[in-house]
Amino acid sequence: MGLFVPMTTIPVIIVRKIEDTSRASTTTTTADPELLSAVEADSTYEFVFRLLVQGDTGASEWKGGPYGPAGYSAVWSFLARTTAGAGQPNSVYTRVLAAGDTANTFCDHTNDCWAELKGTLVTDSTPGDFGVTWAQNASTTNATKTLIGSMLRLEKVA
Repeated sequence: MGLFVPMTTIPVIIVRKIEDTSRASTTTTTADPELLSAVEADSTYEFVFRLLVQGDTGASEWKGGPYGPAGYSAVWSFLARTTAGAGQPNSVYTRVLAAGDTANTFCDHTNDCWAELKGTLVTDSTPGDFGVTWAQNASTTNATKTLIGSMLRLEKVA
């Protein structure tokens, strides 16, 4: 017989974006104002960011990655469209990345694109915020956006 754990002891947090966020003329990543949650010290979480993004004809690709409180570590993968062209609507790649890394996706202004970041977060003795930080991969005056409907799913596992 399996171990029964009441759901109240396994907190799952879901955060949904309710406004588009636009960034132009910057390659410096900063935290998304909505896709974040408080995390506890000395804890382990599994996370998934499901992102709807929009760029500018490929020039201002979306780039980003997770961030956390001081002393955090993370191992994560990135799944997204990374090449241009009508013949490649499902061109994707996965990478295993660490805390502080970023990855980017190709997305033009005529189509909304998706990206998924998922992995494991481990905090040390410092609690704080966990979220996604992002910017344009190449600076342009035309905005790159993270769109309404993007979400974070965060589950404490230890």
